[in-house]
Amino acid sequence: MTQTDETVRALFGTLERVVGRVPGAWRRQGEHTTRLLVSRLPLATLNGVFTERLEPDADEVAEFAGVLAKEDVPWSVQVRGEPAPALEKILRAHGLTQPHALHLMAKELDGPAPVRDGVRVAGARDQQDYADVLTMGFEAPREVMGPFASPALLEAPWATAYLREQDGEPVATSYAVRDGRHVGLFNVATLPRHRRHGHGRAVVEAAMGGGYAEGARWAYLQAADDVSPWYASMGFRTLETWTYFLPG
Repeated sequence: MTQTDETVRALFGTLERVVGRVPGAWRRQGEHTTRLLVSRLPLATLNGVFTERLEPDADEVAEFAGVLAKEDVPWSVQVRGEPAPALEKILRAHGLTQPHALHLMAKELDGPAPVRDGVRVAGARDQQDYADVLTMGFEAPREVMGPFASPALLEAPWATAYLREQDGEPVATSYAVRDGRHVGLFNVATLPRHRRHGHGRAVVEAAMGGGYAEGARWAYLQAADDVSPWYASMGFRTLETWTYFLPG
């Protein structure tokens, strides 16, 4: 199995773990590894049909898309790369004509990273502060970002949440999910007025260092076009680009 395939598998495992901590969420997996994840959160990329194979089974995707179409949630279909003609037909049938690209990026960890001043582990007691930074950092509605600050996720035994404070004010967040040799990085956000001061880099380094201390030797994440160069400056490289198809 290639490093890319290992990373893909780790990411899917993480998605299932995270979604499994959301009340009312459910998931299924098909015979051909296609996954159906329904978080019920108002975020299309966390309610969807996820394809692990480079050439997914079109019938399985069609079946799961039909199930999701009946759910009252925003949803999407994810593919590794670009869809084959058979998948394009399924996407058009469901009105999923708006592509959104995310780069799957990874970095080999070569040792523990120092924890910078002001960075600390966040727990359930920090729910309000963590949610505030996520909401303002991503400039997204509270109902979208708030669930990622739930005690069930902040206190998950396989994950660690981080906060960075400046003069007592929480200014940046990250979230590290451990899975054997891999640690996935999520929820990297900085308050807009505190950007370009190294806060984001500090919480990313803390997440990687914590993962390394727990046995991880690779860190991975998904990044949009506008932030992938920033992650590349920290040594991450793009393994492949995924496309999420959203309602047009």
